[in-house]
Amino acid sequence: ATAAYNFRFRTASQNVGSPNGVIRIEFNGTPVLTLSSVPFTSSWTTYTNTSVNNVSLTAGTHVMRVFFERGNVNLNFIDVTASSALVPTIN
Repeated sequence: ATAAYNFRFRTASQNVGSPNGVIRIEFNGTPVLTLSSVPFTSSWTTYTNTSVNNVSLTAGTHVMRVFFERGNVNLNFIDVTASSALVPTIN
């Protein structure tokens, strides 16, 4: 359904001396969110959660692509859940 969704990223990053990682998500070739600062966890196997909330998505079948634009990041999973926020209707 067309609605707002929350994205939770479970990531790990050991490289404290390098720039923070950046993850971008696209649906059907259109960027919908950027996680601009993936936190350092000091280990490749110590994970933390970071959320981006209230991302508006349309109903239907889509192709989701994940891009790692900068930094070294382990991605364990992305959890997408419906948000309680209302998506405005444009007439």
